[in-house]
Amino acid sequence: MEDRGPRQRHDQSARYIRRHTAIRQLLSEGINVNVTLLFAQAVYEEVAATFIDGVEKFAATGGDVSKLASVASFFISRIDSLVDSLVGEKLKAETDAARKAKLQGILGKVAIANGKLTYEAYGRIFSSPRWKALAARERRPSACSGRAPAPRIRIIAT
Repeated sequence: MEDRGPRQRHDQSARYIRRHTAIRQLLSEGINVNVTLLFAQAVYEEVAATFIDGVEKFAATGGDVSKLASVASFFISRIDSLVDSLVGEKLKAETDAARKAKLQGILGKVAIANGKLTYEAYGRIFSSPRWKALAARERRPSACSGRAPAPRIRIIAT
């Protein structure tokens, strides 16, 4: 997406604040939240941090955190669709055989690599001392669900 300047960045920041405020508020009231259409590892990490914030607030009010069960769905296939189309355009114009081979080598692999890195982040986040304090209250981690066209990949750590 083309950056259209400060106004667009302000609008994106405002949406980010509203989205994360809503997630945090709902969880702090004991309402499960499923967040879908996540494509970037950094966004997943932000959502996971917001999730933990909300669960901590719920726990602070005496809420039964074992009742919360939320999902953050991380999509994989759409990333490859975009990246592969961009790489395909570069392949058409590339004349150097070595560069062409490198470009061909990443076709269909970027999304899986991104998914693996995000799953590693999931492991880091939900093994942190902050999370362990909640887990001691028998809270299950937010499921990290990775989606691909077929088969559907669902990654849930307990």
